Amino acid sequence: MGETTEFFTDELLRWIGFGVVALAIYFKEEVKTFIKRNGKKNGKSQTHFRKRESDDEMRKQIDDLHEWHDHDDPSQPGVKIWWVGRDLKDSIDKNTEAVTLLTAKIDLLK
Repeated sequence: MGETTEFFTDELLRWIGFGVVALAIYFKEEVKTFIKRNGKKNGKSQTHFRKRESDDEMRKQIDDLHEWHDHDDPSQPGVKIWWVGRDLKDSIDKNTEAVTLLTAKIDLLK
């Protein structure tokens, strides 16, 4: 590596250049992050609008969920369908019956 007659060597200048490039990339990413967190469009902060939109979206999802679950079982007034479904109860009864029969057959094989 050739040395210059000046104060800095070629290698030292190269390392300084790498450092400057690395700092530029770092600051660029920091500025992006800052803008993303505190984004402004037309001079107004976007965080308030994003919060309002997310609150409205969450409220809509909660209302949809409530509407979806707010149905009574016709055979059991006052009991919500999603709480105790007749199909679920019938499935559990059938599975219990099947397990009981299998257990009895396994006991016979012993």
